[in-house]
Formats: sequence, C-alpha cells, structure tokens
Amino acid sequence: MKLKEYDFRDGDIRKKILDLLRGKVFHVTKYSAYQSILKSDAIETNVDGRFGYTYSMSSTGRKADCVCFFDLRNKTQKVIDRSINGLDFMDSRIFGEKIVYLFLVSDFHEELISPRKIQATFPGRYIPDVEMLHEGFVPLRKIEKSIVVYV
Repeated sequence: MKLKEYDFRDGDIRKKILDLLRGKVFHVTKYSAYQSILKSDAIETNVDGRFGYTYSMSSTGRKADCVCFFDLRNKTQKVIDRSINGLDFMDSRIFGEKIVYLFLVSDFHEELISPRKIQATFPGRYIPDVEMLHEGFVPLRKIEKSIVVYV
C-alpha cells in the first residue's frame, strides 16, 4: 500500500481534497485510527464502538458489522454536495487536522453492498447514493493507497 501526504492548510482546501477523491472509492478516518489500522493490517469494523463514532452510533454499516466506504465514481456535483451534507468527509472538525483516506483496489469494488439492501435488517442512518459497505473487516491488501491530508 502506497502512502502519500498532502498539506492543504492554505487555499481552497475543499476543492483540493475533492479533486483527489472524485472518481474513487475510499474509507475516511482519523489519523489515530489509521495508526490502529496499520497495526492490525486491516480496517476493522466498529460494531462495538471501540474506535468512537465519527459519523453516528446509529449507522446502518456500524450496526451490521461493516466497514463504510464512500463511492464517488460517476457522481454528479449535486450528489456529492448532498452527501457532504450527510457527513462532511473533508471536515477537520470531525476528523482532526490529519484526515486519512484509504482507497479500495478496483478489483474489490464488487464486494461492496448498498446500505439499502440491509436497511430492513439493520435500521439506521446512511448517506444515500454514495455510502457503500464492506461486510466484515477489510485487509490492507485490498487498499491500493492511502493519503494523509493536513488541513
């Protein structure tokens, strides 16, 4: 897995970050959680809440023991803007001054499921049109690269 770092503390931070994310499928996390991911060699689920709650205790993905991803492939700006209103995956107030994005290898995109498919069994919140779920943990071999963004 490749790691790249960006320092976006100046200028149009949101545009710069979004330019990196558009067209990709990624998991977003705090830098401290990223350190745990590296130690365990996997993105683990947060069904037990041991990593805290970046988004919501009532997340469909968390309740279903899944890892949440954002899918920005083929999404219009309107859909992306609406998803940011649900969870701003570029907000340093949520993630801290170091935000880490982990990009899923395209060979594994087919393993993702829509929260809509499990909503009846695991009722909760999810981000329509962009949130996708991976059942169970995600080994780092399924991550092509990570980027750390300083904001």
